[in-house]
Amino acid sequence: MGRFEGMERQPQLRWISGGVQGAAEDAWRKEARSELSAGQLVHAGVPSVDRSDRLARAAALMHSKRVAALAVVDGERLAGMVTERDVLRAVADGLSSDTLCVAEYMTPVEDTIGAADQATVAARRMIEHGVRHLPVFSGERVVGVISASDVLVGWGVPQELIGP
Repeated sequence: MGRFEGMERQPQLRWISGGVQGAAEDAWRKEARSELSAGQLVHAGVPSVDRSDRLARAAALMHSKRVAALAVVDGERLAGMVTERDVLRAVADGLSSDTLCVAEYMTPVEDTIGAADQATVAARRMIEHGVRHLPVFSGERVVGVISASDVLVGWGVPQELIGP
């Protein structure tokens, strides 16, 4: 007899922020999730670095602000993003983050999202572009960065399931 043969199938349950609930409450929460906007999930303030700043400064700022990505600016214009993975890539290449400029390892911005756009659109764009962070714009101004974790928490996934 196989390992799972003879076992009864349990009703499908989903994890919701308040605990395990049935499918009816899950449907209600799915409706509420679809109405969340990127602007509702973005953190106020935009930690940023200049493209000429040293990578070590970007890493220190990410650490102090407890974020995994920063906007990279060139004057008033968004030039890209620098993420913890970019810093890790520089370290793995054996280079000193004290001497490297952010511009040498930043990730170009392939897509952005408007503050009024739905969080589901942000999630879809992150998947399409293989990124975990998107700059959020209101008009011509960057108002923040939304992360995959921000979207998941907004949808009710407990932080302890997502990680730091």
